[in-house]
Amino acid sequence: MSALGRLSLRRLRRLWPVVALLALFLLAREVLFALYPFPYRETVEAAATRHGLDPFLLAAVIRTESRFRAEARSPRGAVGLMQLLPETAREVAGPGLEAEDLLRPDVNVELGARYLARLTAAFGGRTAAALAAYNGGPANVRAWLAGGLWDGTFEDAARIPFSETRRFVQRVALARRMYAWLYGRR
Repeated sequence: MSALGRLSLRRLRRLWPVVALLALFLLAREVLFALYPFPYRETVEAAATRHGLDPFLLAAVIRTESRFRAEARSPRGAVGLMQLLPETAREVAGPGLEAEDLLRPDVNVELGARYLARLTAAFGGRTAAALAAYNGGPANVRAWLAGGLWDGTFEDAARIPFSETRRFVQRVALARRMYAWLYGRR
């Protein structure tokens, strides 16, 4: 083998860990895109803009609630992408809303974003408290805050009294970071 050939082989041997890491990173990123899809992105971004919300937060709520399944229904009667209870949706939408309308992604995301924006305002802009209220009910969150059981922050989310709500807030926070990382640079 010539001296040039040996030099190239030596360089290649030194570079393979870097190439392998780069390949692993790119593969892992593709796996993360599969785990954190963003269907209905235009609908989500438009609703988030209209209601002053972070679109990645809205996507994280949808992923956590329904995994982006527009036809999702919970045992408690929540419907659609954002898993809205029909009573809550009617309260937000006003009269004339039919239960079947909640299966339409545009309607469901719009009403879910409007409701989350209202909760965010009601809790003084504290996103963690708004998310807890979205899942566990505003009255419960007000009681936790007033009683000093929880301070309304993501950092203190481990103290949320309802385990389902605690997990919801923590999952949404993680998913929001993932959406921002994966889709924020595009």
